[in-house]
Amino acid sequence: MKLHESKYVIIDWEPSTSIISYIYTPDADERMTAYDFKYNMTAYGNFCEKYQPERLLIDLRHLRFTITPDLQEWTAKEIAPRTTSLQRMAILVSNDIFAQVSLEQLMEEEGIADKYSAPRYFASESEAKKWLTA
Repeated sequence: MKLHESKYVIIDWEPSTSIISYIYTPDADERMTAYDFKYNMTAYGNFCEKYQPERLLIDLRHLRFTITPDLQEWTAKEIAPRTTSLQRMAILVSNDIFAQVSLEQLMEEEGIADKYSAPRYFASESEAKKWLTA
């Protein structure tokens, strides 16, 4: 069920598997602004509070936006505390090395990654979902 769609992000919810998906669109590039990032992350935080998902799938395959240290810190302080129901996180990796590294830094910020059962990185959506629901 599609919960949110913007130029840069789609957020889906699968109640039967308790998976919330945060999917970057092909437009998620250097034209994306800090405001756009925060707007979409705030929507994600709202949905996490409302639906209490147990699993998160982040699809970075189209991401070409670098998440700056300021945005990493903001996410750790403003969004991560709203996602306490999450138990597992699967990440579909980006081909953009800068986008990928910035997400890995975000996961390390304030110990976000420590709150999940060892976030795992995948190239395939089917493999990621298989692991999430195992």
